[in-house]
Amino acid sequence: MNQRRHTYKDPTGHIFTIEVNSDPPYLNVYAFWKGFPVAYAYLSQGENVSAILQDIKIQDAPLTWYQGWRWAEQVIFVRSFRRRGVGKRMLEIALQELRELGIKRVTGRMDQPSPWLINWYRGAGFEVANNGADISISL
Repeated sequence: MNQRRHTYKDPTGHIFTIEVNSDPPYLNVYAFWKGFPVAYAYLSQGENVSAILQDIKIQDAPLTWYQGWRWAEQVIFVRSFRRRGVGKRMLEIALQELRELGIKRVTGRMDQPSPWLINWYRGAGFEVANNGADISISL
């Protein structure tokens, strides 16, 4: 398995570590804020020189801590990590890794396409078809 780390600073100044794990045929990308996982992207190599974007998710992050023999999950605060550029940066890194592996095309499918999500993928260079359900990009 090949592992690489990148650093990303969002517009508000928060620092994220983006970790890429390449273990063909899989490429997994994770984003961490202060060591806490806040986003992931899963891709897999398809036939020939193609890959499939399986899933990408940016989440809100409750913090968890343990005290003595008892543990409790407490939401200290909920900080949204959406719309800060983390997903776009993760996708850029993943696409660059795939280029280095010789992948020429990435495809995917949106489960619940929305106008915002369609525009997000288009902004990342993807072609969108079938009312937003199918996405693809040539590398």
